[in-house]
This record gives sequence, C-alpha cells and structure tokens, in this order.
Amino acid sequence: MAENVFWKTLAANSRTTGVTAIQEIDFLIHEVKPEAELEERAKCIRECLDVEILSQRQSRALILSKLDNDKLVRLASLASIAPSSLLDSGYELSPEQRKSYEKAVVGRQVNQVDRKDDNTIEMPDELTFKYSLFNHQRVVADRILGLIRSEEKGCIVHMPTGSGKTRTAMWTICRAITEHQLRCCWITYNKTLISQAINEFQKAWHAKGDGICRIGYITGEKESPDLSQANMLFASFGKLSIDSRTEDRRYISMIAEHSDVIFIDEAHEAQAEGRGIAIRAIRFMNPNIKVIGLTATPGKSPEGFNDEDYDLADHFKQNKVILDIQGYNNPIDYLLDNEYLSRPSYFEIENTWGGDALSEVLEIVALVKRHSARHGKIIVFCSSVDTSKRCSALTSLLGITSFHVDGETDEASRARIREEFNTSSNVASVLYNCNVLATGFDAPLTTLVLICRQVNSVVLLSQMIGRGLRGPRAGGTSEVEIGLVLNRRDPDSLSIASMFMNWEHLWSSC
Repeated sequence: MAENVFWKTLAANSRTTGVTAIQEIDFLIHEVKPEAELEERAKCIRECLDVEILSQRQSRALILSKLDNDKLVRLASLASIAPSSLLDSGYELSPEQRKSYEKAVVGRQVNQVDRKDDNTIEMPDELTFKYSLFNHQRVVADRILGLIRSEEKGCIVHMPTGSGKTRTAMWTICRAITEHQLRCCWITYNKTLISQAINEFQKAWHAKGDGICRIGYITGEKESPDLSQANMLFASFGKLSIDSRTEDRRYISMIAEHSDVIFIDEAHEAQAEGRGIAIRAIRFMNPNIKVIGLTATPGKSPEGFNDEDYDLADHFKQNKVILDIQGYNNPIDYLLDNEYLSRPSYFEIENTWGGDALSEVLEIVALVKRHSARHGKIIVFCSSVDTSKRCSALTSLLGITSFHVDGETDEASRARIREEFNTSSNVASVLYNCNVLATGFDAPLTTLVLICRQVNSVVLLSQMIGRGLRGPRAGGTSEVEIGLVLNRRDPDSLSIASMFMNWEHLWSSC
C-alpha cells in the first residue's frame, strides 16, 4: 500500500528522538509553504528520522496525535496517499481526533472531487465498509444480540474453524456496548488468544464503536486497578482459578460486578482445569449475567454422550446458535459452496517409522520436500516438540524456508513468524509444531496440512484440519490438501460436515 511505503521510506536511516520527529513533521507540513521546499524538507526528514519512531504504531500514533486536522490533511497530501487512509485503524487516532478529522477530510474531498469537466463528477454505484460481516456472520450476530436481550442466561455459538467466530463476536460486542450500554467481558485461556482478541476488538471498535471504549484487563500481563469505568474487560482463566488464594476470588468478584455479558473463547474447554467452577461462581455472584460461548466443536467425546459433554451443554443452558441456511442440511455445505471455506481433500500418511525418532524426522522431511514443489504454505503437526524442532532444522538445511513454534515461543517471535509465513510468495514455507497451532493461528494461504501423528480426539483433529479451511471469499484458498496418519479411523469420519455436526443431539438450536 502507498501509505505503508510512505511510512517505511520516511523512517529510513534513523538517528533522532520522538520529540524531534514531531517537531520536524510539524515544521514540514505547517511552516514550509512552497512545494519545492516541501519536497526538499521531506528528503531531509527521510534521511534523519528514527526508523523505530514511524515504523512502530505506538510512536507513530503519538506523532499523529500532535497534529491538528489541517496538518493531517497536508501530511496525507505530501505522502501522496488518500487522506482517508489515515483513518485506518493502523494509525490509531483517538476517537475524538478521528471524528474531527473525518469531518475535515470529508469536507475537503467533496471540494476535491475529480472533475472531467464542469458537468461531470465521479458518482460511484456502491460503497463498501472496510470492517464488515458476511451475511451469514451478520445472522449469527443478530441471534446473539437477540438472546442477550431476552430472558435466556446463555448459549454457545457454534461456527466452523475459519468462518470468523472472533470477528462475529467482536462485532456483536461493539453493538452490545454502543446500542445497549452493556458491559462485556472476554475470557480465554492463553496469551496468544488474548492478544488476538484484543487486536480484533480494536479493529471492530474503530469501525463500529462510538466514542471512547474504556478497557480493563485481568490477565497475567496486565491488571487494571479500577474496573468501574470499563466497558470491555479481557481476562484469562489462569487468573480465575478457585483455591485458597483470596486474590483469585477477588478477580472473579470483579468480573461478576463489572460485567453484563461474558464471552468465553474456545468454550469446549470451559469445563477443564476448574474453569467451570469459576464461571459458576461468577453466575452465583451475578445471577443476571449472560454467558456466551464460542467454539467450532461443542463437545469433547467422539460419540458426544459422556458426562463432560452433558455438563458443557448444561453450562450454556443447552442453547446453541448455529447458521441455519435455507436449502442446506448443515452450514458446512453452504460455506463450501459459496467459497467461504476451502474444500479439503485427504490422503493417508503411512507410518513407516514406528517408534524410531530419527526415521520419523527423515520420513516427515522427505514428505515435505516431495510436496513443497506444489504448495506454497505448509503446516505440519508432529508427534512431539523435539521432532518438530529437528524437522524444521533439517528442512532449512535443504534450502526450504522453515519455522518452528511451541508453547515456549514468545509472543513477539510468534508474531514475526506468523507475518513471515503468511507473506504471499511462490516460494514454499513450512511451519512445524506439535499442537500449539491447533487454535489461535490464522494462516489463510495454507494449501497443505500434514498431521504426522496419531490424533484420537475429534476436537483436536477438526482444529488441525481447520488451519487450512479459509476459503477465497475469506482471504484464503479454494482447495486444501490434508495428509494424516489414519490410525484405523474410518475415512468417512473425516468429513468436516460430519465432525461439525457430531454433537448436534446434545443441543437445541436458538
């Protein structure tokens, strides 16, 4: 994009501080008038500004926050980008500055409409919104809001991996806050999922929000001392366990006191490791609170009838929000036919290595090499972290771009790997892991998923397959190949529609 090139160019060869950068830009776009001098001044700034100052969103937002509307418009003009580009969430203008600047930009753009002659102006037939929902996502969002406004106390939202659960939920939350003045809380169970949820909420609020949204945190990374003014909370289950520590009970009390609606990500895990007790405690302290779960797999066992499954259904009052598309027996077929999901094809990986660790590494890397000529983005699930590391190292030695991720990989490194792996290119890139990428990793251009391990869980298997299911209309691919060790599994059970509908008899739709 032109604006990204502008910022990167302007940030090259750095040596100065943020304060100096603000002064330089202020002088550039406000004090210097002649165009020739502006160009000269821009060249000077390109040679001296700190790369960290303008390439990082936080410091760039600080600079932009110091500029009034006239300066912002002039800066956009100097950068040869559309003034409206500065309204992109990546620039992080404050809500007040955004509204004021938008008014200024609209006023100027009306006067700057490209005219071919005195009687001809540009008249578009349609306009699109940058952050919006597909129709099927909007239907789900409306149903969630309807349930929140009703007397029902909870439900589980059942959407396939790759169909936009988080995006749909964040859009719904923005409407709940702005239209109904409800306080919402998002609870999940690891740092990566929290980070992704926060980023998605920022995008949604910039597009759908109204005014300032105050955010509170109860996570391992950040804890807000005062939640009384918060419209939105982000919490991790790790801070909500019930034991002898009064601190944890205090966090549960804070959520119960300062929330009207709780959204639980990966809700099929809501019963694990004492999480169900924490949710019940919140409900006990606030009987009016609504609890909304989000998952692609609303159950645990393959058959869908053990105690844990029934407990999960009871937890969400046996209410389930699911896509109900006229003319389709299940939503998967609709999403495949309309290219929201990628159409999978399967092949068996023969386990010839038995328990020999070296043979396992050599066989997996040979498999990857054979397929790398036809596939640009490949995700591989290995039997262990050590196997994943060794496969990645050997793949790199063969000259194929390779990455490894595990539970110890820090968030900054994950973000870098995610960006590099997702970069559009004809060159093959391979991403190895054990199972950490089964949730919370978005790789829409993946065309091959290799599951080089035995997987007995329908939940885990569907999550692994789901890494490659993003379809063309959702920024992904039309087809994806899935290679896996069958482990005596009936091939018919690999149907993503069959896996999605596995626990249907446990729930009543709403």
